[in-house]
Amino acid sequence: MQLTNDTVVSWIKERAIPITTLDPQAPLNDLVPLEQIVGNATIVGLGEGSHGGREFFLMKHRLLRFLVEKMGFTLFAMEMSWMRAKAINEYILTGAGDSREALKNHGFWVWNTQEVLDLIEWMRAYNADPQHTQKVHFAGFDCQVLGAAVLDTIVQYFQKVDPQRATQVADLYKNLYEINSRNLPDPPIRQQYIESANQVYEILQEHEIAYIALSSPQAFAQALQEAQVVKQCMQVIMYSDAAEHSDEYWTMVQQRDHFMAENIQWLHEHAEGGEKMVLWAHNWHIGTLAERRHDRSGKALPLNWMGVNVRQRYREHYLTIGFSFFEGSHNAILFNKDGIVLPRQIQVHTIVPASQESYHSTLAKAGQLYLLDLRSVPAGEVSDWFSRPQAFRDYGAEHMADDDDSYQDVSLSAWFDAIIQIDKISPTQLLPRAVLPPLEKTVEEEETAEIDDVWSTFHLRMWLLCLAQATKERA
Repeated sequence: MQLTNDTVVSWIKERAIPITTLDPQAPLNDLVPLEQIVGNATIVGLGEGSHGGREFFLMKHRLLRFLVEKMGFTLFAMEMSWMRAKAINEYILTGAGDSREALKNHGFWVWNTQEVLDLIEWMRAYNADPQHTQKVHFAGFDCQVLGAAVLDTIVQYFQKVDPQRATQVADLYKNLYEINSRNLPDPPIRQQYIESANQVYEILQEHEIAYIALSSPQAFAQALQEAQVVKQCMQVIMYSDAAEHSDEYWTMVQQRDHFMAENIQWLHEHAEGGEKMVLWAHNWHIGTLAERRHDRSGKALPLNWMGVNVRQRYREHYLTIGFSFFEGSHNAILFNKDGIVLPRQIQVHTIVPASQESYHSTLAKAGQLYLLDLRSVPAGEVSDWFSRPQAFRDYGAEHMADDDDSYQDVSLSAWFDAIIQIDKISPTQLLPRAVLPPLEKTVEEEETAEIDDVWSTFHLRMWLLCLAQATKERA
Protein backbone atom coordinates (compact mmCIF):
# COMPACT_ATOMS: atom_id res chain seq x y z
CA MET A 1 0.00 0.00 0.00
CA GLN A 2 2.78 2.43 0.88
CA LEU A 3 4.50 1.77 -2.44
CA THR A 4 1.24 2.48 -4.27
CA ASN A 5 0.74 5.73 -2.38
CA ASP A 6 4.28 6.86 -3.18
CA THR A 7 3.69 6.12 -6.85
CA VAL A 8 0.40 8.00 -6.79
CA VAL A 9 1.91 11.00 -4.98
CA SER A 10 4.74 11.18 -7.52
CA TRP A 11 2.31 11.09 -10.42
CA ILE A 12 0.09 13.78 -8.88
CA LYS A 13 3.09 16.05 -8.30
CA GLU A 14 4.01 15.69 -11.97
CA ARG A 15 0.52 16.39 -13.31
CA ALA A 16 -1.02 18.74 -10.74
CA ILE A 17 -1.67 22.34 -11.77
CA PRO A 18 -0.56 24.56 -8.88
CA ILE A 19 -3.03 27.26 -7.81
CA THR A 20 -1.19 30.27 -6.47
CA THR A 21 -3.98 32.00 -4.56
CA LEU A 22 -7.60 31.85 -3.44
CA ASP A 23 -8.04 35.61 -3.74
CA PRO A 24 -10.97 36.23 -6.14
CA GLN A 25 -9.46 39.57 -7.17
CA ALA A 26 -6.03 38.16 -8.06
CA PRO A 27 -4.81 37.70 -11.64
CA LEU A 28 -5.98 34.49 -13.30
CA ASN A 29 -2.72 33.41 -14.92
CA ASP A 30 -2.41 30.29 -12.77
CA LEU A 31 -5.78 29.06 -14.07
CA VAL A 32 -4.86 29.17 -17.78
CA PRO A 33 -4.53 25.33 -17.94
CA LEU A 34 -8.20 25.15 -16.96
CA GLU A 35 -9.10 26.19 -20.49
CA GLN A 36 -7.78 22.91 -21.86
CA ILE A 37 -9.47 20.90 -19.10
CA VAL A 38 -12.84 22.51 -19.83
CA GLY A 39 -12.40 22.10 -23.57
CA ASN A 40 -15.76 21.96 -25.34
CA ALA A 41 -17.81 21.51 -22.17
CA THR A 42 -20.81 23.84 -22.05
CA ILE A 43 -21.80 23.01 -18.46
CA VAL A 44 -19.23 23.05 -15.67
CA GLY A 45 -20.29 21.75 -12.25
CA LEU A 46 -18.40 23.08 -9.22
CA GLY A 47 -18.78 21.10 -6.00
CA GLU A 48 -17.72 21.69 -2.41
CA GLY A 49 -16.70 19.50 0.51
CA SER A 50 -18.74 21.55 3.00
CA HIS A 51 -21.47 24.16 2.69
CA GLY A 52 -19.69 26.13 5.40
CA GLY A 53 -16.10 26.27 4.09
CA ARG A 54 -14.85 29.70 3.00
CA GLU A 55 -12.04 28.46 0.74
CA PHE A 56 -14.45 26.50 -1.47
CA PHE A 57 -16.47 29.67 -2.02
CA LEU A 58 -13.40 31.80 -2.78
CA MET A 59 -12.04 29.25 -5.25
CA LYS A 60 -15.37 28.97 -7.04
CA HIS A 61 -15.44 32.75 -7.36
CA ARG A 62 -12.05 32.61 -9.10
CA LEU A 63 -13.20 29.75 -11.33
CA LEU A 64 -16.34 31.64 -12.32
CA ARG A 65 -14.25 34.71 -13.15
CA PHE A 66 -12.02 32.63 -15.41
CA LEU A 67 -14.89 30.86 -17.14
CA VAL A 68 -16.66 34.18 -17.77
CA GLU A 69 -13.69 36.34 -18.70
CA LYS A 70 -11.61 33.80 -20.62
CA MET A 71 -14.09 31.24 -21.95
CA GLY A 72 -17.35 33.12 -22.53
CA PHE A 73 -19.60 31.45 -19.96
CA THR A 74 -22.72 33.54 -19.43
CA LEU A 75 -24.97 31.85 -16.87
CA PHE A 76 -24.20 31.10 -13.24
CA ALA A 77 -26.70 28.81 -11.49
CA MET A 78 -26.75 27.75 -7.85
CA GLU A 79 -28.36 25.06 -5.70
CA MET A 80 -30.91 27.70 -4.77
CA SER A 81 -34.66 28.15 -5.13
CA TRP A 82 -35.69 28.80 -8.73
CA MET A 83 -38.38 31.10 -7.42
CA ARG A 84 -36.22 33.31 -5.24
CA ALA A 85 -33.16 33.60 -7.45
CA LYS A 86 -34.98 36.02 -9.74
CA ALA A 87 -34.36 39.03 -7.49
CA ILE A 88 -30.62 38.31 -7.54
CA ASN A 89 -30.64 38.01 -11.34
CA GLU A 90 -32.50 41.32 -11.64
CA TYR A 91 -29.87 43.01 -9.47
CA ILE A 92 -26.98 41.48 -11.41
CA LEU A 93 -28.43 42.58 -14.76
CA THR A 94 -29.81 46.01 -13.89
CA GLY A 95 -28.66 47.03 -10.43
CA ALA A 96 -32.30 47.18 -9.29
CA GLY A 97 -33.04 46.21 -5.71
CA ASP A 98 -30.72 45.43 -2.83
CA SER A 99 -28.23 42.58 -3.19
CA ARG A 100 -28.04 41.94 0.56
CA GLU A 101 -31.81 41.71 0.90
CA ALA A 102 -32.15 39.47 -2.14
CA LEU A 103 -29.50 37.12 -0.77
CA LYS A 104 -30.90 37.21 2.76
CA ASN A 105 -34.42 36.35 1.63
CA HIS A 106 -33.62 33.51 -0.77
CA GLY A 107 -34.13 30.83 1.91
CA PHE A 108 -30.80 28.96 2.11
CA TRP A 109 -28.71 30.05 5.11
CA VAL A 110 -25.53 28.44 3.77
CA TRP A 111 -25.37 30.87 0.84
CA ASN A 112 -26.13 33.96 2.95
CA THR A 113 -22.44 34.78 3.30
CA GLN A 114 -20.06 37.59 2.52
CA GLU A 115 -18.30 35.34 0.00
CA VAL A 116 -21.46 34.81 -2.06
CA LEU A 117 -22.37 38.49 -1.73
CA ASP A 118 -18.92 39.42 -3.07
CA LEU A 119 -19.48 37.09 -6.01
CA ILE A 120 -22.86 38.70 -6.73
CA GLU A 121 -21.30 42.16 -6.58
CA TRP A 122 -18.56 41.03 -8.98
CA MET A 123 -21.17 39.83 -11.48
CA ARG A 124 -23.01 43.14 -11.14
CA ALA A 125 -19.80 45.11 -11.73
CA TYR A 126 -18.95 42.92 -14.71
CA ASN A 127 -22.35 43.55 -16.28
CA ALA A 128 -22.21 47.27 -15.53
CA ASP A 129 -19.02 47.63 -17.57
CA PRO A 130 -20.13 48.80 -21.05
CA GLN A 131 -17.19 46.94 -22.58
CA HIS A 132 -18.80 43.66 -21.56
CA THR A 133 -21.56 43.37 -24.14
CA GLN A 134 -22.13 39.71 -23.28
CA LYS A 135 -23.80 39.82 -19.87
CA VAL A 136 -23.71 37.22 -17.09
CA HIS A 137 -27.07 35.91 -15.86
CA PHE A 138 -27.97 34.23 -12.58
CA ALA A 139 -30.46 31.45 -11.77
CA GLY A 140 -31.44 28.92 -9.14
CA PHE A 141 -32.16 25.34 -10.21
CA ASP A 142 -33.60 23.94 -6.97
CA CYS A 143 -37.30 23.29 -6.41
CA GLN A 144 -37.68 23.40 -2.63
CA VAL A 145 -39.04 26.87 -1.94
CA LEU A 146 -42.14 28.37 -3.49
CA GLY A 147 -42.44 32.10 -3.91
CA ALA A 148 -45.35 34.45 -4.41
CA ALA A 149 -43.52 36.34 -7.16
CA VAL A 150 -43.41 33.34 -9.51
CA LEU A 151 -46.97 32.28 -8.75
CA ASP A 152 -48.07 35.85 -9.48
CA THR A 153 -46.06 35.84 -12.71
CA ILE A 154 -47.88 32.74 -13.95
CA VAL A 155 -51.26 34.25 -13.10
CA GLN A 156 -50.25 37.47 -14.86
CA TYR A 157 -49.29 35.48 -17.95
CA PHE A 158 -52.79 34.00 -18.04
CA GLN A 159 -54.27 37.46 -17.62
CA LYS A 160 -52.49 38.42 -20.81
CA VAL A 161 -53.23 35.35 -22.97
CA ASP A 162 -56.44 33.95 -21.46
CA PRO A 163 -58.16 36.34 -19.01
CA GLN A 164 -61.12 34.02 -18.56
CA ARG A 165 -58.88 31.29 -17.18
CA ALA A 166 -56.70 33.64 -15.10
CA THR A 167 -59.24 33.58 -12.28
CA GLN A 168 -59.30 29.77 -12.38
CA VAL A 169 -55.49 29.62 -12.20
CA ALA A 170 -55.39 32.10 -9.33
CA ASP A 171 -57.90 29.96 -7.47
CA LEU A 172 -55.89 26.78 -8.09
CA TYR A 173 -52.75 28.47 -6.75
CA LYS A 174 -54.33 30.33 -3.81
CA ASN A 175 -53.30 27.78 -1.16
CA LEU A 176 -49.78 27.35 -2.48
CA TYR A 177 -48.48 30.76 -1.45
CA GLU A 178 -47.73 29.88 2.17
CA ILE A 179 -46.92 26.19 1.98
CA ASN A 180 -43.41 24.98 2.91
CA SER A 181 -41.87 22.21 4.97
CA ARG A 182 -42.37 24.21 8.17
CA ASN A 183 -46.19 24.25 8.00
CA LEU A 184 -47.30 21.24 6.00
CA PRO A 185 -50.99 20.36 5.72
CA ASP A 186 -52.15 16.76 5.96
CA PRO A 187 -51.18 14.44 3.05
CA PRO A 188 -54.65 14.46 1.41
CA ILE A 189 -54.50 18.27 1.23
CA ARG A 190 -50.97 18.10 -0.19
CA GLN A 191 -52.25 15.75 -2.87
CA GLN A 192 -54.89 18.31 -3.75
CA TYR A 193 -52.14 20.92 -4.11
CA ILE A 194 -50.21 18.59 -6.42
CA GLU A 195 -53.32 18.14 -8.54
CA SER A 196 -53.87 21.91 -8.64
CA ALA A 197 -50.28 22.50 -9.80
CA ASN A 198 -50.64 19.75 -12.41
CA GLN A 199 -53.87 21.27 -13.68
CA VAL A 200 -52.29 24.67 -14.32
CA TYR A 201 -49.43 23.01 -16.20
CA GLU A 202 -51.87 20.97 -18.30
CA ILE A 203 -53.90 24.07 -19.21
CA LEU A 204 -50.73 25.66 -20.56
CA GLN A 205 -49.83 22.56 -22.54
CA GLU A 206 -53.33 22.23 -24.03
CA HIS A 207 -53.36 25.82 -25.30
CA GLU A 208 -49.74 26.11 -26.40
CA ILE A 209 -50.41 27.26 -29.96
CA ALA A 210 -52.97 29.87 -28.97
CA TYR A 211 -50.92 31.22 -26.08
CA ILE A 212 -47.76 31.50 -28.17
CA ALA A 213 -49.73 33.49 -30.76
CA LEU A 214 -50.89 35.86 -28.03
CA SER A 215 -47.46 36.26 -26.46
CA SER A 216 -44.26 34.74 -27.89
CA PRO A 217 -42.50 31.36 -27.93
CA GLN A 218 -40.07 32.63 -25.28
CA ALA A 219 -42.79 33.94 -22.97
CA PHE A 220 -44.76 30.71 -23.26
CA ALA A 221 -41.67 28.56 -22.60
CA GLN A 222 -40.90 30.62 -19.50
CA ALA A 223 -44.45 30.32 -18.16
CA LEU A 224 -44.55 26.58 -18.84
CA GLN A 225 -41.23 26.02 -17.06
CA GLU A 226 -42.27 28.05 -14.05
CA ALA A 227 -45.49 26.04 -13.82
CA GLN A 228 -43.29 22.95 -14.02
CA VAL A 229 -41.20 24.15 -11.06
CA VAL A 230 -44.38 24.68 -9.05
CA LYS A 231 -45.29 21.06 -9.82
CA GLN A 232 -41.84 19.91 -8.74
CA CYS A 233 -42.01 21.80 -5.48
CA MET A 234 -45.38 20.30 -4.63
CA GLN A 235 -44.13 16.79 -5.34
CA VAL A 236 -41.03 17.21 -3.18
CA ILE A 237 -43.06 18.70 -0.35
CA MET A 238 -45.49 15.77 -0.53
CA TYR A 239 -42.98 13.47 1.17
CA SER A 240 -40.75 15.94 3.00
CA ASP A 241 -41.93 14.61 6.37
CA ALA A 242 -41.88 10.95 5.35
CA ALA A 243 -40.53 8.43 7.85
CA GLU A 244 -36.80 7.89 7.62
CA HIS A 245 -35.80 4.74 5.69
CA SER A 246 -39.21 4.74 4.00
CA ASP A 247 -39.70 4.38 0.25
CA GLU A 248 -41.45 7.76 0.26
CA TYR A 249 -38.44 9.51 1.75
CA TRP A 250 -36.03 8.13 -0.83
CA THR A 251 -38.55 8.97 -3.55
CA MET A 252 -38.32 12.59 -2.40
CA VAL A 253 -34.52 12.59 -2.36
CA GLN A 254 -34.33 11.07 -5.84
CA GLN A 255 -37.07 13.33 -7.18
CA ARG A 256 -35.30 16.48 -6.04
CA ASP A 257 -32.04 15.66 -7.84
CA HIS A 258 -33.95 14.58 -10.93
CA PHE A 259 -35.90 17.84 -10.91
CA MET A 260 -32.73 19.91 -10.46
CA ALA A 261 -31.24 18.17 -13.50
CA GLU A 262 -34.42 18.92 -15.48
CA ASN A 263 -34.18 22.58 -14.54
CA ILE A 264 -30.53 22.74 -15.54
CA GLN A 265 -31.41 21.28 -18.94
CA TRP A 266 -34.12 23.90 -19.39
CA LEU A 267 -31.74 26.71 -18.43
CA HIS A 268 -29.10 25.41 -20.81
CA GLU A 269 -31.50 25.16 -23.73
CA HIS A 270 -33.90 28.06 -23.15
CA ALA A 271 -32.58 30.67 -20.74
CA GLU A 272 -30.74 33.76 -21.87
CA GLY A 273 -27.06 33.05 -21.36
CA GLY A 274 -27.68 29.36 -20.82
CA GLU A 275 -25.58 28.15 -23.74
CA LYS A 276 -22.51 28.03 -21.46
CA MET A 277 -23.29 27.73 -17.78
CA VAL A 278 -21.55 27.18 -14.45
CA LEU A 279 -23.24 25.21 -11.66
CA TRP A 280 -22.62 25.63 -7.93
CA ALA A 281 -23.76 22.79 -5.65
CA HIS A 282 -22.48 20.20 -3.21
CA ASN A 283 -19.97 17.54 -4.31
CA TRP A 284 -22.67 14.87 -4.31
CA HIS A 285 -25.08 16.83 -6.48
CA ILE A 286 -22.62 17.76 -9.23
CA GLY A 287 -20.78 14.41 -9.29
CA THR A 288 -21.44 11.51 -11.63
CA LEU A 289 -21.31 8.65 -9.12
CA ALA A 290 -24.70 6.92 -9.17
CA GLU A 291 -24.60 5.66 -5.61
CA ARG A 292 -24.22 6.66 -2.01
CA ARG A 293 -22.04 4.52 0.25
CA HIS A 294 -23.09 4.56 3.89
CA ASP A 295 -20.24 2.90 5.72
CA ARG A 296 -16.87 1.24 5.33
CA SER A 297 -18.42 -2.17 4.60
CA GLY A 298 -18.75 -1.40 0.90
CA LYS A 299 -22.55 -1.41 0.88
CA ALA A 300 -24.04 1.21 -1.40
CA LEU A 301 -27.43 2.74 -2.03
CA PRO A 302 -28.16 3.30 -5.75
CA LEU A 303 -29.07 6.92 -6.36
CA ASN A 304 -28.98 9.01 -9.53
CA TRP A 305 -27.73 12.33 -8.29
CA MET A 306 -28.26 15.50 -10.30
CA GLY A 307 -24.86 15.22 -11.98
CA VAL A 308 -25.59 11.67 -13.13
CA ASN A 309 -28.66 12.89 -14.98
CA VAL A 310 -26.80 15.86 -16.47
CA ARG A 311 -23.99 13.58 -17.66
CA GLN A 312 -26.48 11.20 -19.30
CA ARG A 313 -27.95 14.15 -21.21
CA TYR A 314 -24.78 16.07 -22.14
CA ARG A 315 -22.04 13.43 -21.96
CA GLU A 316 -18.61 15.00 -22.55
CA HIS A 317 -20.12 18.49 -22.65
CA TYR A 318 -20.62 18.30 -18.88
CA LEU A 319 -17.48 18.72 -16.74
CA THR A 320 -17.45 18.04 -13.00
CA ILE A 321 -14.91 19.61 -10.64
CA GLY A 322 -15.02 18.29 -7.08
CA PHE A 323 -13.27 19.61 -3.98
CA SER A 324 -11.16 17.78 -1.42
CA PHE A 325 -9.57 19.17 1.75
CA PHE A 326 -7.35 17.88 4.54
CA GLU A 327 -8.38 19.74 7.71
CA GLY A 328 -9.75 23.02 9.06
CA SER A 329 -13.03 24.38 10.40
CA HIS A 330 -16.43 25.31 8.99
CA ASN A 331 -19.88 26.64 9.82
CA ALA A 332 -22.23 23.75 10.45
CA ILE A 333 -24.90 22.25 12.68
CA LEU A 334 -23.59 19.61 15.08
CA PHE A 335 -25.32 16.30 15.66
CA ASN A 336 -24.27 13.00 17.16
CA LYS A 337 -24.48 9.39 15.97
CA ASP A 338 -28.02 9.07 17.31
CA GLY A 339 -29.21 11.95 15.14
CA ILE A 340 -29.53 14.41 18.02
CA VAL A 341 -28.79 17.96 16.91
CA LEU A 342 -26.36 19.59 19.37
CA PRO A 343 -26.62 22.38 20.43
CA ARG A 344 -29.34 23.22 17.88
CA GLN A 345 -27.64 26.17 16.22
CA ILE A 346 -25.12 27.11 13.54
CA GLN A 347 -21.59 27.15 15.00
CA VAL A 348 -17.96 26.92 13.95
CA HIS A 349 -16.65 23.36 14.24
CA THR A 350 -13.09 22.07 13.93
CA ILE A 351 -12.36 19.33 11.40
CA VAL A 352 -9.41 17.16 12.41
CA PRO A 353 -6.74 16.08 9.89
CA ALA A 354 -8.02 13.46 7.48
CA SER A 355 -7.51 9.77 8.14
CA GLN A 356 -4.33 8.28 6.70
CA GLU A 357 -6.46 5.71 4.89
CA SER A 358 -8.42 8.40 3.06
CA TYR A 359 -8.07 9.90 -0.40
CA HIS A 360 -7.44 13.26 1.28
CA SER A 361 -4.30 12.13 3.07
CA THR A 362 -2.57 11.02 -0.13
CA LEU A 363 -3.81 14.03 -2.10
CA ALA A 364 -2.46 16.33 0.62
CA LYS A 365 1.01 14.80 0.35
CA ALA A 366 1.21 16.03 -3.24
CA GLY A 367 0.59 19.72 -2.47
CA GLN A 368 -1.46 22.26 -0.55
CA LEU A 369 -3.50 23.83 -3.35
CA TYR A 370 -3.80 22.43 -6.85
CA LEU A 371 -6.10 21.31 -9.67
CA LEU A 372 -5.86 17.78 -11.04
CA ASP A 373 -7.47 16.39 -14.19
CA LEU A 374 -8.58 12.88 -13.22
CA ARG A 375 -9.29 11.97 -16.84
CA SER A 376 -5.55 12.00 -17.51
CA VAL A 377 -4.80 9.21 -15.03
CA PRO A 378 -2.71 6.52 -16.78
CA ALA A 379 -3.86 2.91 -16.88
CA GLY A 380 -2.31 0.62 -14.31
CA GLU A 381 -1.35 1.21 -10.70
CA VAL A 382 -2.33 4.91 -10.55
CA SER A 383 -5.64 4.34 -12.30
CA ASP A 384 -6.45 1.47 -9.98
CA TRP A 385 -5.81 3.69 -6.96
CA PHE A 386 -8.12 6.49 -8.17
CA SER A 387 -10.90 4.09 -9.17
CA ARG A 388 -10.77 1.88 -6.08
CA PRO A 389 -13.42 2.82 -3.48
CA GLN A 390 -11.63 4.57 -0.63
CA ALA A 391 -12.57 6.83 2.26
CA PHE A 392 -13.63 10.34 1.29
CA ARG A 393 -14.85 12.86 3.87
CA ASP A 394 -17.67 15.15 2.87
CA TYR A 395 -19.95 17.53 4.75
CA GLY A 396 -23.15 19.33 3.87
CA ALA A 397 -24.46 21.78 6.44
CA GLU A 398 -23.81 19.29 9.25
CA HIS A 399 -20.85 18.39 11.44
CA MET A 400 -20.51 14.89 12.82
CA ALA A 401 -19.61 14.60 16.50
CA ASP A 402 -17.70 11.45 15.56
CA ASP A 403 -15.37 12.21 12.65
CA ASP A 404 -15.48 8.59 11.46
CA ASP A 405 -19.13 9.13 10.53
CA SER A 406 -18.17 11.74 7.93
CA TYR A 407 -16.39 9.23 5.65
CA GLN A 408 -17.80 7.14 2.86
CA ASP A 409 -16.00 4.81 0.46
CA VAL A 410 -16.20 6.10 -3.10
CA SER A 411 -14.37 5.87 -6.40
CA LEU A 412 -12.90 9.31 -7.00
CA SER A 413 -12.42 8.93 -10.75
CA ALA A 414 -16.02 7.75 -11.14
CA TRP A 415 -17.24 10.75 -9.17
CA PHE A 416 -15.40 13.69 -10.75
CA ASP A 417 -13.59 14.65 -13.95
CA ALA A 418 -11.22 16.91 -12.05
CA ILE A 419 -10.58 17.78 -8.44
CA ILE A 420 -9.20 20.72 -6.51
CA GLN A 421 -7.24 19.89 -3.37
CA ILE A 422 -7.22 22.49 -0.56
CA ASP A 423 -5.04 21.92 2.48
CA LYS A 424 -7.06 23.79 5.10
CA ILE A 425 -10.51 25.38 5.15
CA SER A 426 -12.02 28.02 7.45
CA PRO A 427 -15.60 29.14 8.19
CA THR A 428 -17.60 31.23 5.76
CA GLN A 429 -18.51 34.77 6.85
CA LEU A 430 -22.22 34.49 7.63
CA LEU A 431 -24.45 37.52 7.12
CA PRO A 432 -27.55 38.43 9.18
CA ARG A 433 -30.44 36.15 8.29
CA ALA A 434 -34.00 36.90 7.30
CA VAL A 435 -36.62 36.84 10.04
CA LEU A 436 -38.82 33.76 9.63
CA PRO A 437 -42.61 34.21 9.81
CA PRO A 438 -44.14 33.25 13.16
CA LEU A 439 -45.63 29.78 13.26
CA GLU A 440 -47.22 27.52 15.81
CA LYS A 441 -44.41 25.25 17.00
CA THR A 442 -44.00 22.35 19.35
CA VAL A 443 -41.41 22.72 22.12
CA GLU A 444 -38.87 20.78 20.05
CA GLU A 445 -39.53 22.92 16.97
CA GLU A 446 -39.14 26.08 19.04
CA GLU A 447 -35.69 24.94 20.16
CA THR A 448 -34.58 24.47 16.56
CA ALA A 449 -36.00 27.75 15.26
CA GLU A 450 -32.56 29.23 14.61
CA ILE A 451 -31.75 26.59 12.01
CA ASP A 452 -35.29 25.99 10.76
CA ASP A 453 -35.50 27.31 7.24
CA VAL A 454 -36.75 25.10 4.45
CA TRP A 455 -33.25 24.24 3.21
CA SER A 456 -32.04 23.21 6.67
CA THR A 457 -35.13 21.09 7.28
CA PHE A 458 -34.65 19.05 4.11
CA HIS A 459 -30.89 18.64 4.29
CA LEU A 460 -30.72 17.85 8.00
CA ARG A 461 -33.31 15.11 7.52
CA MET A 462 -31.32 13.71 4.62
CA TRP A 463 -28.02 13.69 6.52
CA LEU A 464 -29.65 12.28 9.65
CA LEU A 465 -31.03 9.44 7.56
CA CYS A 466 -27.62 8.65 6.08
CA LEU A 467 -26.02 8.74 9.51
CA ALA A 468 -28.68 6.48 11.04
CA GLN A 469 -28.26 4.02 8.15
CA ALA A 470 -24.47 3.92 8.62
CA THR A 471 -24.84 3.29 12.35
CA LYS A 472 -27.38 0.52 11.70
CA GLU A 473 -25.16 -1.22 9.13
CA ARG A 474 -22.05 -1.05 11.34
CA ALA A 475 -24.02 -2.66 14.17
